[in-house]
Amino acid sequence: MKRLAFLVQHPTQFEVPFYKYQHASANAGKSDFFLDVYYLTTASVSLIFDRELGRPPGWDFDEKEGYRYVQVPLGKWKRYRFLFSRLTPQQYPAIIINGYVRTDIWFHLLHARLKGIPLVLRLDSVLLYQQNSWKKAAKNFLLPPFFRFFDAFLAVGSLTRQALMHYGVPAQKIFLFPYAVDNDRFALASQEAREHRPQLRDAWGLPRQDVVFIAVVKLSPGKACSTCSTPLPSCRTVNPTRFCSW
Repeated sequence: MKRLAFLVQHPTQFEVPFYKYQHASANAGKSDFFLDVYYLTTASVSLIFDRELGRPPGWDFDEKEGYRYVQVPLGKWKRYRFLFSRLTPQQYPAIIINGYVRTDIWFHLLHARLKGIPLVLRLDSVLLYQQNSWKKAAKNFLLPPFFRFFDAFLAVGSLTRQALMHYGVPAQKIFLFPYAVDNDRFALASQEAREHRPQLRDAWGLPRQDVVFIAVVKLSPGKACSTCSTPLPSCRTVNPTRFCSW
């Protein structure tokens, strides 16, 4: 069965559920390829420092079980030698790279060209946020020729697709690759929590019959937290009292 290489910096709550799902699907014969995840910095969530949170993220799931991953050696030249010898067209018919902001991207571009391996870029960039005029002009000038080095693109959503097309990427090179959510895990946790619903509301001082909106977000401008409050006005007829927990 074919294998694809997926190069990322470290585990995240957005991608690990997909890795596990893809591995299980391949083992069950429901997919025609396996995914080998290459962690370029660390495979341990406990070693990740989130500058916006001021601490490691502390996710409550096992980020290492249920899929194939490789911890790439640390150190720039050790990492380059390892990847150059490991990622070959005989082993992988394509390489997926997550994002393009690191300087390593030039090594990956050169590596793929020298070995004749198709290079796929996954990204979540959008055009919504305000940028300095010089930064916007620089992107409009630099990104179209830069994106021509890639063979395909994986967009997390329709807005990313629009951004790629804005920079001249042909529509036939763009494929949808949204963030993954383990719905079964959340459904099971929700079912178990219902048994303790009154106690949980009492602990937070929430009236038992009021509608509660919960959003898990970082309170920083770049995360567009205000979008979480958009549906609140339409819920006035549901209950005049509303709580929003951040």
